[in-house]
Amino acid sequence: MRAFLPTQVTTGTAEHSPALPGDAATAHGGAHAPGPWGPRRTIPLLVGCGLFLAATIAGGTWAILADLRNRALGSAERELQNIVMVLAEQTDRTFQSIELVQKSLTDHVRDAAINSGEDYVRLLETLHQDPGRTDIAWLLGIDEDVTNEDIRLTEVRNWIDRLVVPTMAQRH
Repeated sequence: MRAFLPTQVTTGTAEHSPALPGDAATAHGGAHAPGPWGPRRTIPLLVGCGLFLAATIAGGTWAILADLRNRALGSAERELQNIVMVLAEQTDRTFQSIELVQKSLTDHVRDAAINSGEDYVRLLETLHQDPGRTDIAWLLGIDEDVTNEDIRLTEVRNWIDRLVVPTMAQRH
Protein backbone atom coordinates (compact mmCIF):
# COMPACT_ATOMS: atom_id res chain seq x y z
CA MET A 1 0.00 0.00 0.00
CA ARG A 2 1.25 3.46 -0.86
CA ALA A 3 1.81 5.95 1.94
CA PHE A 4 1.02 9.63 1.47
CA LEU A 5 3.59 12.16 2.47
CA PRO A 6 2.58 15.47 4.08
CA THR A 7 3.58 17.43 0.96
CA GLN A 8 1.27 15.26 -1.18
CA VAL A 9 -1.73 15.78 1.03
CA THR A 10 -1.39 19.49 1.65
CA THR A 11 -0.52 20.71 -1.83
CA GLY A 12 -2.51 18.28 -3.92
CA THR A 13 -0.35 18.88 -7.01
CA ALA A 14 2.04 16.54 -8.72
CA GLU A 15 4.80 19.18 -8.93
CA HIS A 16 5.50 19.34 -5.19
CA SER A 17 5.11 15.65 -4.41
CA PRO A 18 8.24 13.60 -4.45
CA ALA A 19 8.36 10.74 -6.89
CA LEU A 20 8.36 7.28 -5.48
CA PRO A 21 10.38 4.47 -6.96
CA GLY A 22 8.41 2.63 -9.65
CA ASP A 23 6.24 5.68 -10.38
CA ALA A 24 5.61 6.72 -13.96
CA ALA A 25 7.09 10.11 -13.11
CA THR A 26 10.50 8.64 -12.25
CA ALA A 27 10.62 6.82 -15.54
CA HIS A 28 10.59 10.15 -17.42
CA GLY A 29 13.24 12.00 -15.53
CA GLY A 30 11.26 12.98 -12.44
CA ALA A 31 8.53 15.10 -14.09
CA HIS A 32 4.90 13.94 -14.04
CA ALA A 33 3.36 13.57 -17.47
CA PRO A 34 -0.34 14.36 -17.78
CA GLY A 35 -2.43 11.18 -17.97
CA PRO A 36 -4.85 10.30 -20.76
CA TRP A 37 -7.83 10.94 -18.41
CA GLY A 38 -7.62 14.62 -17.72
CA PRO A 39 -10.54 16.64 -16.31
CA ARG A 40 -11.66 17.58 -19.79
CA ARG A 41 -12.28 13.92 -20.69
CA THR A 42 -13.47 12.69 -17.29
CA ILE A 43 -16.71 14.71 -17.04
CA PRO A 44 -18.06 13.73 -20.49
CA LEU A 45 -17.10 10.14 -19.75
CA LEU A 46 -18.98 10.22 -16.44
CA VAL A 47 -21.99 11.82 -18.12
CA GLY A 48 -21.90 9.21 -20.89
CA CYS A 49 -21.67 6.37 -18.37
CA GLY A 50 -24.52 7.89 -16.37
CA LEU A 51 -26.67 8.14 -19.49
CA PHE A 52 -25.79 4.56 -20.43
CA LEU A 53 -26.72 3.40 -16.91
CA ALA A 54 -30.01 5.33 -17.03
CA ALA A 55 -30.79 3.87 -20.46
CA THR A 56 -29.98 0.37 -19.22
CA ILE A 57 -32.23 0.82 -16.18
CA ALA A 58 -35.04 2.23 -18.35
CA GLY A 59 -34.68 -0.65 -20.81
CA GLY A 60 -34.68 -3.23 -18.04
CA THR A 61 -37.73 -1.62 -16.44
CA TRP A 62 -39.52 -1.59 -19.79
CA ALA A 63 -38.70 -5.27 -20.34
CA ILE A 64 -39.96 -6.22 -16.87
CA LEU A 65 -43.17 -4.21 -17.30
CA ALA A 66 -43.77 -5.72 -20.74
CA ASP A 67 -43.32 -9.21 -19.28
CA LEU A 68 -45.68 -8.43 -16.38
CA ARG A 69 -48.25 -7.06 -18.83
CA ASN A 70 -48.02 -10.18 -20.99
CA ARG A 71 -48.42 -12.40 -17.94
CA ALA A 72 -51.45 -10.38 -16.75
CA LEU A 73 -53.04 -10.61 -20.20
CA GLY A 74 -52.42 -14.35 -20.31
CA SER A 75 -53.92 -14.80 -16.87
CA ALA A 76 -56.96 -12.71 -17.77
CA GLU A 77 -57.38 -14.69 -20.98
CA ARG A 78 -57.31 -17.99 -19.06
CA GLU A 79 -59.85 -16.68 -16.56
CA LEU A 80 -62.10 -15.54 -19.40
CA GLN A 81 -61.87 -18.96 -21.04
CA ASN A 82 -62.81 -20.59 -17.72
CA ILE A 83 -65.81 -18.28 -17.35
CA VAL A 84 -66.90 -19.08 -20.91
CA MET A 85 -66.64 -22.80 -20.20
CA VAL A 86 -68.70 -22.47 -16.99
CA LEU A 87 -71.34 -20.35 -18.72
CA ALA A 88 -71.56 -22.76 -21.65
CA GLU A 89 -72.04 -25.68 -19.28
CA GLN A 90 -74.65 -23.80 -17.27
CA THR A 91 -76.51 -22.80 -20.44
CA ASP A 92 -76.48 -26.42 -21.59
CA ARG A 93 -77.92 -27.52 -18.26
CA THR A 94 -80.61 -24.83 -18.51
CA PHE A 95 -81.64 -26.04 -21.95
CA GLN A 96 -81.70 -29.61 -20.68
CA SER A 97 -83.98 -28.61 -17.81
CA ILE A 98 -86.28 -26.71 -20.19
CA GLU A 99 -86.47 -29.78 -22.43
CA LEU A 100 -87.24 -31.91 -19.38
CA VAL A 101 -90.05 -29.57 -18.29
CA GLN A 102 -91.43 -29.52 -21.82
CA LYS A 103 -91.37 -33.31 -22.02
CA SER A 104 -92.95 -33.59 -18.59
CA LEU A 105 -95.70 -31.16 -19.53
CA THR A 106 -96.35 -32.99 -22.78
CA ASP A 107 -96.55 -36.30 -20.92
CA HIS A 108 -98.82 -34.71 -18.31
CA VAL A 109 -101.20 -33.34 -20.93
CA ARG A 110 -101.27 -36.69 -22.75
CA ASP A 111 -101.91 -38.57 -19.49
CA ALA A 112 -104.73 -36.16 -18.63
CA ALA A 113 -106.58 -37.23 -21.78
CA ILE A 114 -106.24 -33.83 -23.39
CA ASN A 115 -105.98 -35.02 -26.96
CA SER A 116 -106.99 -31.89 -28.82
CA GLY A 117 -107.14 -28.14 -28.54
CA GLU A 118 -110.89 -28.36 -27.97
CA ASP A 119 -110.34 -30.51 -24.86
CA TYR A 120 -107.87 -27.95 -23.51
CA VAL A 121 -110.25 -25.03 -24.20
CA ARG A 122 -113.13 -26.96 -22.57
CA LEU A 123 -111.05 -27.46 -19.40
CA LEU A 124 -110.08 -23.75 -19.37
CA GLU A 125 -113.74 -22.70 -19.70
CA THR A 126 -114.69 -25.06 -16.87
CA LEU A 127 -111.94 -23.55 -14.70
CA HIS A 128 -113.10 -20.03 -15.60
CA GLN A 129 -116.66 -20.83 -14.52
CA ASP A 130 -115.48 -22.45 -11.28
CA PRO A 131 -112.05 -21.08 -10.24
CA GLY A 132 -112.11 -23.24 -7.11
CA ARG A 133 -111.53 -26.42 -9.13
CA THR A 134 -107.96 -27.09 -8.06
CA ASP A 135 -107.96 -30.45 -9.83
CA ILE A 136 -108.39 -28.81 -13.24
CA ALA A 137 -105.95 -26.02 -12.32
CA TRP A 138 -103.38 -28.63 -11.32
CA LEU A 139 -104.06 -30.63 -14.49
CA LEU A 140 -103.49 -27.54 -16.64
CA GLY A 141 -100.53 -26.33 -14.57
CA ILE A 142 -102.24 -23.08 -13.58
CA ASP A 143 -101.88 -21.52 -10.15
CA GLU A 144 -103.71 -18.81 -8.20
CA ASP A 145 -102.11 -15.99 -10.24
CA VAL A 146 -104.46 -16.98 -13.07
CA THR A 147 -107.48 -18.35 -11.22
CA ASN A 148 -107.85 -15.51 -8.68
CA GLU A 149 -109.37 -12.50 -10.45
CA ASP A 150 -108.00 -9.92 -8.01
CA ILE A 151 -104.43 -11.14 -8.48
CA ARG A 152 -104.85 -11.57 -12.23
CA LEU A 153 -106.14 -8.00 -12.74
CA THR A 154 -103.77 -6.26 -10.29
CA GLU A 155 -101.15 -5.53 -12.93
CA VAL A 156 -103.73 -4.06 -15.31
CA ARG A 157 -105.19 -1.89 -12.53
CA ASN A 158 -101.74 -0.63 -11.53
CA TRP A 159 -100.90 0.19 -15.15
CA ILE A 160 -104.12 2.18 -15.55
CA ASP A 161 -103.73 3.99 -12.20
CA ARG A 162 -100.05 4.86 -12.56
CA LEU A 163 -99.61 5.43 -16.29
CA VAL A 164 -102.85 5.84 -18.21
CA VAL A 165 -104.72 8.16 -15.79
CA PRO A 166 -101.74 10.57 -15.23
CA THR A 167 -101.03 10.69 -18.98
CA MET A 168 -104.67 11.49 -19.76
CA ALA A 169 -104.69 14.17 -17.02
CA GLN A 170 -101.63 15.85 -18.53
CA ARG A 171 -103.21 15.97 -21.98
CA HIS A 172 -106.37 17.73 -20.75
